Amino acid sequence: MTLETQLTNEIRIINRTLHDYGVDAGTKPAWTTVAGTSYITFELRTGRSQRNADIARLLPELSERLSAQRRRPTPVRMLEMPLRFEVEHPDPQPLNWRAATLRIGAGRLLAGRNYTATPPGDCIVDLAAKPHVLIAGITGSGKSTMLRMMLVSLAYSTPPDALRIYLVDRKNEDLVPFADLPHVAGAAWTLDESQQVITTFAAELERRVDQGIADWERMLLVVDELAQLAPESLKTLSGILAIGRSKRMHVLAATQHPTVGLIGDKSNYPVRFVGQVVDAQTAAIATGRKQSGAELLPGSGAFLYVDGARLERIQAYHLDAVAVPALVSTIAAKWGPAPARTVTRPAAAPVDEIAAIAGVIADMWRSGASKNAMAKAALDRPYAGSYAAKIDRAIALLEASTTPSTPISHTSENADGAGSSRTAPIIRLAARNA
Repeated sequence: MTLETQLTNEIRIINRTLHDYGVDAGTKPAWTTVAGTSYITFELRTGRSQRNADIARLLPELSERLSAQRRRPTPVRMLEMPLRFEVEHPDPQPLNWRAATLRIGAGRLLAGRNYTATPPGDCIVDLAAKPHVLIAGITGSGKSTMLRMMLVSLAYSTPPDALRIYLVDRKNEDLVPFADLPHVAGAAWTLDESQQVITTFAAELERRVDQGIADWERMLLVVDELAQLAPESLKTLSGILAIGRSKRMHVLAATQHPTVGLIGDKSNYPVRFVGQVVDAQTAAIATGRKQSGAELLPGSGAFLYVDGARLERIQAYHLDAVAVPALVSTIAAKWGPAPARTVTRPAAAPVDEIAAIAGVIADMWRSGASKNAMAKAALDRPYAGSYAAKIDRAIALLEASTTPSTPISHTSENADGAGSSRTAPIIRLAARNA
């Protein structure tokens, strides 16, 4: 079945359903929009006395009928101004990041493609106008890929001497490769490190407040998962959100759990990108408005762009984690060495942890394995950021050993209490994966 034939059938189902329930409204092919390979909208025309609320009540019935036609779940969302129904594209495909333009101007972030605009165009956030940005959505919503695209586009378009970035990622995942950007002045992967970086960021804000008006370097605090911050850090963050704009200090935060306690009111984050969430109540909190329909989004990069009175549908560019290290290297090569500045880095790993890592990679090191392979074996992570530093320290420990041919091992006790030697296992610290 061709796309045109399928959409014609779905238009017939929509109009029949509206007629069956006595609703004075309808749609036709000329009012249908195909948004790339992301979603379809069917614009509606209504009679003068027809209320939108009566149409909204039919959404469950419409979803059932279209799901039966497609033979898979097909939730229907209703949008207003103009009034229209939205469903997922019959054959949805990711929006490839390579189709995007990364050169977008200094201090700007590329979020995705805005199909609500006429004509469709990229959705770009200018930090000078919109100081703080929130990304919310459950696992699978596309939150991580949007966050990556924002950071890549910002760093590609902004010279390091005009932007200082601080990273906080207690999951030790999505932000780790970005620690190698020349823009990065601080990175945190543990609870204590997170508090340190956020406190450092806040102290700089206080210094700027005390000094008054100046041509400040722009600073961005990036937090991946607000729910993993300590209460003290959330309180400090709230102060940064309140007064950071005039001092060119910004926050880009992401969370799977958009609660009032984590994100505050609508004034904290004037721009919000809300993907699929668990229910209508969470959607209302995340978007700051009722009946946004965010809970019905299909995930995989489908987002609502909320900016004041604007609520528009965008599709995030798909940028997976595998492509990020090469992009970071390209950006670093473009800008050259990082500018001289005081850098806040995570505290050094304990000596016994480094010794354990050395025990795992000893044979691999002797055989000439790559550092990335050693990082995968010892830490189950790529060779980047704080993980790279640990592998480098472990290699230095091996190189300094007087008996490099002897594997480093740890002693444990057998059931009978006798000591035995065993090679250190893969290190997966709870503090790193919390």
